[in-house]
Amino acid sequence: MKRVALGMVVMVLMLAGCSSTSAQNAPGHGTEAGMVQANATVETGAAGRLAPLPSSPNAISSLSGDASRQVPALPMKGDRQQTMALILKTFATMGHNSVEKQEDVYVHVVFVSRLFHFKDDVELYIEEETGMVHYRSASRSGYWDFGVNRKRYEEFRRLYMSGV
Repeated sequence: MKRVALGMVVMVLMLAGCSSTSAQNAPGHGTEAGMVQANATVETGAAGRLAPLPSSPNAISSLSGDASRQVPALPMKGDRQQTMALILKTFATMGHNSVEKQEDVYVHVVFVSRLFHFKDDVELYIEEETGMVHYRSASRSGYWDFGVNRKRYEEFRRLYMSGV
């Protein structure tokens, strides 16, 4: 019993580590974002830009210059309105999230983990000129995300590409 309790304490401490956010020198990313605390309000993209990736490995983006944190952009499905409708339908199907900000070509969604209620930010930007949807997902807390953001992207991609 003591081993189980000790294991739980160690796991919580590992998951509750510090998180920092700094610039990613890649197209579509800002220049400096500073520290982000768990469950804090975070700066998100604006004017056709996604927020920068943190220096910690707990984030992914289709605009990342780091191959280990890059995911493929997704194709638009129809025009801008149809694509945004499908994006929102996909998030609704995934559950455990809320739309924080929505514009014509941009959406910011916050996912909340079931067990510890960690918040992760997901942003999508529809780039009409190229017919692509850019994706960014980042954990607000911790250093490692144990692949959660990539798994979320894969689930989003599967649902989105299937037309939900």
